[in-house]
Amino acid sequence: MKLKLEVVLSSSIKRKKPWPRFCWLGQEKESVFLLDDKRISEINMVSGRTKKKTPKLHHLLNNVVTMAASHNGMWLCGLLASGELFLWNRDKDLLKTAAAVPEVVQIITSARANSTKLCVQVSCDGTHVLLVTLKGQVILWECTDTRDFAGLRDGPVKGHWMHIQPLEDTVLPSSRDKEASQHTVFVKSEVMGDACLSAFVFTSG
Repeated sequence: MKLKLEVVLSSSIKRKKPWPRFCWLGQEKESVFLLDDKRISEINMVSGRTKKKTPKLHHLLNNVVTMAASHNGMWLCGLLASGELFLWNRDKDLLKTAAAVPEVVQIITSARANSTKLCVQVSCDGTHVLLVTLKGQVILWECTDTRDFAGLRDGPVKGHWMHIQPLEDTVLPSSRDKEASQHTVFVKSEVMGDACLSAFVFTSG
């Protein structure tokens, strides 16, 4: 297979503080956003300047534990220190929130005490969120009423959390292992229906 790549636009970020990640957000109002676990800025690809504030999210950022965008760029999901989730739709500037539960709060507290990295991934329709620790804990949030996503009003969405237990012979990273990383993809097909594929890579021992 021959793949031809063409650079259509190049930009230099006019900011000294580094950004570890960037992502496309939006399908109708598509933009490039720079983000880490507590900051997000929209970048103008022509000038290289960044828009430091996203009004709908600005009041949440000080309490964010981690953030990630869906693969199609429709949703940005964040986990707050309170255990709540937020889901932001870039195109509609719509902000949805999911209530905290004690299990998630305990995971956040334990991760902070042990300096363990937490990761979230959100499905393309925003109805599923996977929370993973790089010590092998996996917990899934699932929306129980998709009507909560209808309309243009901000507000809560109903859902529940479930612990995902691996098969007995599956080895996941533990506190003894090092250099762990993780990646998740949500897929939908006629054969499998809704599925979540998650991979861990780590140095054993």
